[in-house]
Amino acid sequence: MELLFIIAISLIAGIMWVWFFYSQDVFEKEPKLLLAKTFISGAIAVIPAFIFEYKFRNLLNSEATLLTRIWVAFVIVGLGEELFKFGALYFSAYRTREMNEVMDGIVYCVTAALGFSVVENVLYAVTYGIEVGLIRLIIASLAHASFTGLMGFFVGQGRVLTGIVVASFLHGLYDFILLEELFSPFIAIVLVFVLYGILRYVISLALKESPFRSN
Repeated sequence: MELLFIIAISLIAGIMWVWFFYSQDVFEKEPKLLLAKTFISGAIAVIPAFIFEYKFRNLLNSEATLLTRIWVAFVIVGLGEELFKFGALYFSAYRTREMNEVMDGIVYCVTAALGFSVVENVLYAVTYGIEVGLIRLIIASLAHASFTGLMGFFVGQGRVLTGIVVASFLHGLYDFILLEELFSPFIAIVLVFVLYGILRYVISLALKESPFRSN
C-alpha cells in the first residue's frame, strides 16, 4: 500500500510540474500526446541510467579522493543522466515537426526530465524512506527541470552539444555539493532556486523570440 502511495504521489506531482511548465508556453501549445510520450521516455531513461551508474557504485567509498568525487558528480551522474535524458527527448519529440521554436526545446526537455525525476523519486523513497521522497518531489523535481530545461533552451536553437555541456555541468555541481560533507545541503537548495530563476529568464527570452507571437 505504501509503495502504491509513493508511486501515485510522485506521478501526480510530476504531472503537475509538467502542467506548470506547459502553461508557460502561451503562443503555440504542444500536443498533449507527444508530451505524454516524452514524459514516459524520460521515465524509461532511468533504467539505462541506473545500469550505467551502478557500475561505478564502489567509487564513493570512504577513501574516495576529491578527484574521484568530482569525476562521479560531473561525469558519471551529471553527464550520464543528462545524456540519457537527451536520449529520451531524441526518441520522442526531437525529430518531430512540433520542435519548431526555442520554447519547444525547453518544454520537451523539462517534460523528459520530470518523467525521469518521477521514477528516481520513487526509487529514493523506497530506499531511504517516504520522507526523503516527499522532499524530492519539490527540490529534486525542480532541479531536474532546471538542469534539462536550460539544456532545452540551447537545443531549441540547434545547439545540442552546448545544451548538454551546460546541463551536465550544473547537474554535476549540484551533486558535488551534496556529496561533499564540507558543504551544507542548503547550498544545493539555493543553487536549485537560482537555476530556476535563470530558467524563468530564458523562458521569457524564448517567448519574446517566438515566431508564433503576434505583434
